[in-house]
Amino acid sequence: FTDCTTTGGSIHECYHPDHPVRRSEGAEGLNRALQALADLGLVVGSERGKWWATRTTHVFEGIETLLEYAGAYYGSGDETHWVGPYRKAKPGYRERFLGYDFNPARRVPLFQLVYHDSVFCTRRWNQDPGRAPELGNRHDLFNILYGTPTILFLHPKAGNVVGTPAWAKVKDRYWQTYENVCGWHEKIGFDELTDHRFLSADRLVQETRFSSGWSVVVNFSKVAWQDPRGFTVEPEGFRTLRNGRSVRPVGRRWFRFRNRGASPGANFATTHFKE
Repeated sequence: FTDCTTTGGSIHECYHPDHPVRRSEGAEGLNRALQALADLGLVVGSERGKWWATRTTHVFEGIETLLEYAGAYYGSGDETHWVGPYRKAKPGYRERFLGYDFNPARRVPLFQLVYHDSVFCTRRWNQDPGRAPELGNRHDLFNILYGTPTILFLHPKAGNVVGTPAWAKVKDRYWQTYENVCGWHEKIGFDELTDHRFLSADRLVQETRFSSGWSVVVNFSKVAWQDPRGFTVEPEGFRTLRNGRSVRPVGRRWFRFRNRGASPGANFATTHFKE
């Protein structure tokens, strides 16, 4: 992971007569460095993300977070920056943070519509869905709609380290994220995102379509959506379709999860989709 390489201020012009550089030349130099890592067989990630690095970078961490609206509410200089809670009492939390960063009616996946099949994109590392449990469903629905993977930050201060007593209190919610988001991403992670549509007047029901024939209708609202194609999407729920036919996720495939600190034989589930 190369921190800061693809952030907003990573390339600039240089006007010095001894070493003038255009921004395009700076981007090309950074691309050569990223490609050298990929040529070693490494999975290459970088912070935030820029279009010019999509051909050399596999993962952009943070590009799904609207940092201009979210950064002020993380906390600063202590553990709250890492694990929360968000600074909800700070002016603008509802209007800026919830009103933009977590408001699906004000967001459109333009980057994913161009680069979904080129690079995986996540939210910032310290926007773990468990940081604010009331936003957990919205976290998952954004990932499902945009076809992006979740990002989990497991930290002792957050009470979510696998294998600890605290894990027992939160594991079911993390399993839900893993099952729904990662199960879906297994199907469409390498596809092009070919279409995005708002289906409801309030823009809280949306649909995305992928090049493999999969699509998904996501309902961010608190009321059920009766789709004119003959199916219902529950409040804060989603419905997948394959070549236009409604498909429900059924069954689970279990596998062993091994990690430092994990309890022996800890099980995680992923979802199968059946036509």
